Amino acid sequence: MFIEETLRRHGLGDATGRCRCSTCSKTLNVEDEVEGSVVAQDERAFRCLSCGDFLECSKCCLERHGRVPLHFIEVCEDLAIWRNGSWERTTLRELGLVYQIGHQEAPCTYPDATPRLMTVLHITGVHTVAYRYCDCGLSDGLHKWQQLLRTNWYPATTHVPSTCVTMEMLSLYRRLKGHRNG
Repeated sequence: MFIEETLRRHGLGDATGRCRCSTCSKTLNVEDEVEGSVVAQDERAFRCLSCGDFLECSKCCLERHGRVPLHFIEVCEDLAIWRNGSWERTTLRELGLVYQIGHQEAPCTYPDATPRLMTVLHITGVHTVAYRYCDCGLSDGLHKWQQLLRTNWYPATTHVPSTCVTMEMLSLYRRLKGHRNG
């Protein structure tokens, strides 16, 4: 019974037959017959096991993760031939997500023009996140390092940071260090 549930998680879960996005109901990655001809759907299936055991299209996956950029995403390139298919890890950055810093991660009217990359150490692993600072002057913090800290990302330096550790990771480290054998 437990092995079946484990295998279910590594497969398509409850998605049997025609797979659809659980949010918008778009058909995912199958071939449809339309008036006698076969039309290939170009939408791959994505899932995030941190959010739940369901399938989504890329648009809905990106909308769901606009404020939570530190989840790992899995993609199935071809559901139509699942016997050869498998879930492969991808990143939200590879899907096109650019995380907005400042404004409590809400949209900014004047974001930094160039997306940057940040290596973020989190309890789920190491993430490379594409992000933009707020440049409108109405953000959570005047300085870039303040914007990072108010996002709960602790920068390795205040001068052009490219690496951060989440406050959650620092808290876990502190608790584990306090429980060492001695």
